[in-house]
Amino acid sequence: MKISTEGVLFLASAKKLAEEYMDKSFNYDFPQGLSKLLDGNSIIALTTSDGDNVVLDILPDGEKLTGDFDKVITQWIELKIDDQLLILSHAEFTQICTKKGDYKIYGWPVKKIDKGPGLYQVRIGVDDFRDNFDEIETYFRLTISIRKSEEKGINEVMEIAF
Repeated sequence: MKISTEGVLFLASAKKLAEEYMDKSFNYDFPQGLSKLLDGNSIIALTTSDGDNVVLDILPDGEKLTGDFDKVITQWIELKIDDQLLILSHAEFTQICTKKGDYKIYGWPVKKIDKGPGLYQVRIGVDDFRDNFDEIETYFRLTISIRKSEEKGINEVMEIAF
């Protein structure tokens, strides 16, 4: 899938966004305003300052990330029962958070992945296509592996470029 990130690509728990912003205003101070969501493994935030257009390849359930990548990023996401893993541009994320964190009242379709409840390790292999942008119209290809995990880490905002 192709996405224009508008500067930041988010993977987010739909339920945790709704819990966080149901009665609370969105804090526009990036990234400090997202520290609670990052620390709680509720979101993954990847900055894309070297180019907004990316292609995402989501590997089948449980498949390991293999191959040679220019960069590999490891983060974690925790999902609840009946949760959705949302894939959002910076603008979509901000708009959803200002609408009580509810993607259903956002008014536009969003990309989402159905996963069962639990903690997941998310490994993102980054391929740099900036030199070929005119030919393929994307700056980066992100190959994403999402696997159940016993290990839990603290997420931080990561830049996909080097």
